[in-house]
Amino acid sequence: MSSETKILTTDGVPLEVSLKKAEKRNKIKAFLLVAPLLLFLLITYIFPIGEMFTRSIDDRMVTNMLPKTFASMEKWDGKELPPEEVYRSFYEDYKILAEKKEHGKLGQRLNKEKNGFNSILKRLFRKVKRNQIDETVSIKEQINKIHRNFTKVEYWQAIKRTAPPYTINKYLKGMDMYLDEDGNVAQVSEDRRIHRLIGRSLRQAVNLKYLKGKTINIDCDVIQADGGTRTASITGGCVALFLAIKNHHDDQRAIKSYIAAVSLGIKNNKVLLDLNYEEDSTADTDLNIVMNDKDDLIEIQGTAEDAPFSKSELSDMLDLGSSAIAEIIKKQKACVE
Repeated sequence: MSSETKILTTDGVPLEVSLKKAEKRNKIKAFLLVAPLLLFLLITYIFPIGEMFTRSIDDRMVTNMLPKTFASMEKWDGKELPPEEVYRSFYEDYKILAEKKEHGKLGQRLNKEKNGFNSILKRLFRKVKRNQIDETVSIKEQINKIHRNFTKVEYWQAIKRTAPPYTINKYLKGMDMYLDEDGNVAQVSEDRRIHRLIGRSLRQAVNLKYLKGKTINIDCDVIQADGGTRTASITGGCVALFLAIKNHHDDQRAIKSYIAAVSLGIKNNKVLLDLNYEEDSTADTDLNIVMNDKDDLIEIQGTAEDAPFSKSELSDMLDLGSSAIAEIIKKQKACVE
């Protein structure tokens, strides 16, 4: 027969039990020591990244704005113009948005889906505002008379494409792609590719002959913005480009001139700089300009959304944009130099 002798601590507790308790206390102390760091990482990085990812796929804005429209569109096959029911539902949803003064956001969002949507919705808004839509007769006939684009099925298809509450559209737009009418990924037309504008602009900032044999990839991620994302990409991209040359390229002659871009517009006969979402969605004129540190123009993109703008107004926008870009370039130089 064998007997097992337990070793006890001075207080009579078995040594094995005492060691396990001590190990557990040490683990708790270690966790408490790193807990503040874990909490800091969660609050500073994990939660914001999660929120950013959620926002990047969240596309419920149009769904929430046009509930009746999407309900009536469920029966529409999308091949021909929608029936009267869809037109009437769209009118009722839009009328509510106009009363709440939220119609501008809808116009800007749908304009990203189908170019020209913002303009035709502005015409519809004027009719709604003046109570010029007779609700006792065909809404479809009246809306189609407001602008010929309402008679094009692709504009109604664009509305239907925004129905899913969560999409990858924002990621596709970053690569100048989109989902076509059949749900397939397609490339946007050459003249509408944003990366070409950014690339053309940034090439003006460098002496390419001093970058022979080099390829520089610039990833423009606008994490948060209220408008003017392409101009922000150009301005930030220039800083990134120059930092890359300064830190990783031997020949500094590759740096030619700083460039920056701003967005401008005209609303209620007033020139506005760096328009926010609300201003941009309701502006009468949109203008993007890119300039260098010599006050030379690199690119101008301007559109009269509602009414033509005069040469004098264009001159006013260029003057304001030039002054703003000069200030931005000072900040760019402070970042690089």
